[in-house]
Amino acid sequence: MSGKWIVFEGLDGAGTTTQVERFVARLREAGVGSDSIFQTAEPTAGPFGQLCREALRGKFSLDPQTLALAFTVDRSHHLSKEEGILAHQDRGHWIAMDRYFYSTLAYQDEVDRDWL
Repeated sequence: MSGKWIVFEGLDGAGTTTQVERFVARLREAGVGSDSIFQTAEPTAGPFGQLCREALRGKFSLDPQTLALAFTVDRSHHLSKEEGILAHQDRGHWIAMDRYFYSTLAYQDEVDRDWL
């Protein structure tokens, strides 16, 4: 069985994290077991995700293409690692995600869309 993948997108401060948490709580209330729910976010807590977060917070500067590549590497790892999104999807789990591809387009507005 294929998993269900729900992504919440929005501007910074729009409440995407809150909505993901509410959605997961509602799934649990509906009887979906915690072991069948994968709650996640991008950028991730991994090394490339941390790099992205720190650059977005202004801790240091990256040129737009380098930041776009960091987001892409973070997502690739997030999707394909042994316990990543696709593994959970293959197991039929619910995937509740705070941001995904459309945030890349928003954060990399200085990069040519065809390059992305």
